[in-house]
Amino acid sequence: MRYLCLNCEERFEHDDKGKLRCPKCLRVTGLEKIESGAVQTAQAAKNPYLVPGVIAVALAAIVGVYAVWHSNAPEQVGDDVPMRPLSQGTLAGHLRRLRADAGELASLLEANDAIEGFATRAASDRDETMEIAEGVQQALRTKANERHFVRWSLGVPRDTAPGTAAEAYEDMREAGGAARLYPIEVAAVAVSALRSRGVPAMVAEIHRFPGDGSPPDPSGQMGYYGVAVYEDEPGEGTPRIFDPWGGHESEPEEDDFRVLDDVEAVGAAVNLRALHLLVRENDPERALETSSEAIRLLPRSPAVRAVRGAILLVAGNPNEALAELEAAQQIRADGPRRNLIAGLHMAREDLDAAQREASAALEEFPDYAHAHATLAAIHMAQSEPDLARAELDAAEHADPDLYILPALRASFYAAQGDLERAVTEIQRAVEVNPDFNTRLAAAQIYRQAGRYDDMRREAAAVLELVPEARRDQLRELLSRRLGASAFEEEEEITDEELAAIEAEGEGSGELTLRAPEIVTSAPEEGADDESLDDEPIEDEGADEGAEGEEGPALMLGDRSHFTLGGGSLSLQ
Repeated sequence: MRYLCLNCEERFEHDDKGKLRCPKCLRVTGLEKIESGAVQTAQAAKNPYLVPGVIAVALAAIVGVYAVWHSNAPEQVGDDVPMRPLSQGTLAGHLRRLRADAGELASLLEANDAIEGFATRAASDRDETMEIAEGVQQALRTKANERHFVRWSLGVPRDTAPGTAAEAYEDMREAGGAARLYPIEVAAVAVSALRSRGVPAMVAEIHRFPGDGSPPDPSGQMGYYGVAVYEDEPGEGTPRIFDPWGGHESEPEEDDFRVLDDVEAVGAAVNLRALHLLVRENDPERALETSSEAIRLLPRSPAVRAVRGAILLVAGNPNEALAELEAAQQIRADGPRRNLIAGLHMAREDLDAAQREASAALEEFPDYAHAHATLAAIHMAQSEPDLARAELDAAEHADPDLYILPALRASFYAAQGDLERAVTEIQRAVEVNPDFNTRLAAAQIYRQAGRYDDMRREAAAVLELVPEARRDQLRELLSRRLGASAFEEEEEITDEELAAIEAEGEGSGELTLRAPEIVTSAPEEGADDESLDDEPIEDEGADEGAEGEEGPALMLGDRSHFTLGGGSLSLQ
């Protein structure tokens, strides 16, 4: 144990054996144990520069923390957003001005140490602006070729919410990891990397590449984004457009892209968050609020307007949904917008209008798999099996991984009475995408095929995918449409009872499945929502929100309007 003599300031060790005494002045009083704080005091007394040094370090730390806080604190800004990289403080100021709580997405374009290291390696021997940009582009495409991240069909949102550049780069760190990143995330990685090297790169929204038979964003809602690099200052002259996500070597024409300022870039990510809240988190209320923020940040994006339309359709406001889709079409009258409106026309049972829009989309983009799928669903609804089969084949040829194809084929075979093949396809569909609509379709097909245990399993799974408060309502409707044995083992239904159910028309008791999550190609985009809405989609000639004899219709799923065989469950 160490002691301090207060008489002569001697410091000494004592093992507590024998009498405690100062070895210098030999006194036995005024001796104190030296605690950690006392040691520092003693050392400070011995070293007069210690305390000032500690204070200086502490002040430096405080100054550093203040500098970081000040750089990120919202600034007073004007109404116009400059076309240049913004500091976090300036960006925060504009977000506050626009009443947008972007959360962590406000740091969408911020580079961290990992991204800065990536940029340094990618452009280690490059000095010129375009050379650095080419180096980053090549490095990201190398990561794509090594399957750090992969292209995917962009049909419905992935399971996880959209992230910042730093989070996206973390996701692509492992070769072969096959991360399903959004184009805005990969573009954000490229932009943040370039800015860390002194290149004032900007995000660009891209609608078409020359010669492509399919739009870069087939959903019409997620948006497709690349990188704009100017030779001089941002906004001056014509930028060069890079595509780190898809790797296009050709650049879009001037009318087919738009450079975004940083506020708009954040708005693109916020729009994805709204779509994620709607489809994956089954939270239309928060989705609507988030969509409003996205519109304030990025009002001139057709994808943002399209997501708003999807949310309004879920909320039972088809007229407002159509108005948003028409607004999207006014911004950009192209294939994805036409396909979205075709899906809404199907939900409103206007098949002729739906067919016109889907056909127009295919005239512009002949390899547009989503539009082929929409047209296939229309032909199913019109009892045109040969045309429906041809469109299904065309959709599969254009995009073999289009996840809705197994469910579409299952419906097709069920309508033709080939229940064995229908069961095989619906099993594959559930494996690929076990969401609300696919399981609902599976329950109906199993019902037709007499596979009641499988039907009950899928019906129970459907109930688990809706909020608990709405399960009793859904249970009642499912029981009415699938039979009393939908949830409990009872005596199997007789052929006469089955025929009676299948002979029912479109009465008030029919369980109608709508397009809740993505208002686009009838089968493709509507297959992934798990929401159940209390308000009906307006039927022709009926007042919006009017109830039938047995209560309001439910917007539960696909708006594809193809009927699974027997007519007992119509997907509209």
